[in-house]
Amino acid sequence: MQRAVGAAVLAGLAFVALAAPAVAQSDTTTGTEASTPATAAGTTTTTIACPLFAPPDALFIGTATQVGDVVVRFHVDRVDGGTVAAADVDVDYPDDARFFTEGTQYRVPALRDAESDRFVSKVRPVAPDRGGTVEECASKDPIVTTLADGKPIDTGVFSGLHGKGGSAVWAFVLPTAAVLGALVVLVFAKRMMTWTFNRVATR
Repeated sequence: MQRAVGAAVLAGLAFVALAAPAVAQSDTTTGTEASTPATAAGTTTTTIACPLFAPPDALFIGTATQVGDVVVRFHVDRVDGGTVAAADVDVDYPDDARFFTEGTQYRVPALRDAESDRFVSKVRPVAPDRGGTVEECASKDPIVTTLADGKPIDTGVFSGLHGKGGSAVWAFVLPTAAVLGALVVLVFAKRMMTWTFNRVATR
């Protein structure tokens, strides 16, 4: 009888010893899963507050008839907003006038400058390092001139050469030709001096 009781006690202790690690592992797993939502809940999303852009004082569809270094003159084909008093309007583009092509139709939103009383617009949003807005906000700027169909104006490296191809070619060809010509003259003069010296030395 005593042996049976002792065997039962040993069996119970063995069961408790085997069950304890499984319980501990279950507790650990439960604690890890519970911590995951806490980490996710602590994640924050940064929201950029864009400035309030002033609406255009004038909005029209116009054809570029004269392109200068800063000023572009448009013939107004249609007024879509604001007040445009004349059929031909000058708009200042301090940094972007070179991107326009005479004879092309554009959608022009413009502000009236308080000091000069002239219309001002742009093709490219002002960069943040020049006092402009970040990229996320620049797309909301209403004062950006586009093509008449709303597509952006080409502002690539060679886009400023529209209508000025001949001048650009000559500006490159003439200096290059002058340098090459000078080199040819120097080589010819050197050879003539060498030939003359050899003739004199052989006499």
